[in-house]
Amino acid sequence: MVRNEQASLENVEESMRLLQLLDAPGVNYEPGQVTGQMLKTRDDEVKNSAGGYVFQVSDLTRIRRFLILGTSGGTYYSTEKALTIDNLEHLIRIIKDGKGGLILREILEISLAGRAPKQEPTMFALALCARYDVKDRVSKLKKKQQGGSLSKEEEAEIQFDDYMVQLQKATFRAMSKVSEKFKRPIESL
Repeated sequence: MVRNEQASLENVEESMRLLQLLDAPGVNYEPGQVTGQMLKTRDDEVKNSAGGYVFQVSDLTRIRRFLILGTSGGTYYSTEKALTIDNLEHLIRIIKDGKGGLILREILEISLAGRAPKQEPTMFALALCARYDVKDRVSKLKKKQQGGSLSKEEEAEIQFDDYMVQLQKATFRAMSKVSEKFKRPIESL
């Protein structure tokens, strides 16, 4: 009981301190002029989907939110599809910025800890990482170039990666030929 009274007393004291700050000379506080979320007050604020201004979250926070919460159901201001596309664009930017390993690490940590109630966001992020060929290939290639010995598994993985690159290039060439064929008028086919 004493603890609750002490907490209440601290809240009252804090409220009084805030009121004194508002009454201080030089503070032009008018109740109708309180800055709302719709006004940008700092340079580091970004516009959200509701049209207000909020602080930008870090890449790590965005990855965690997507993997744990997903986008099912959307929000009051955004549809599920719009949220998914927004997260997709940010994940691609993170991968292109060279931080794909961060996504893989978070996928592993969140999955092993059982923090994600649904697996769809995890599978989506894994498919995206596979599409953009995210892996820790650099350290293995450096080790190989420096004359370090690789385990059989590491050598097999590098060979597999090389095959994947060759397959991707072959697929790209085939798709280019098909798309060129369909660009011509139908009469010439």
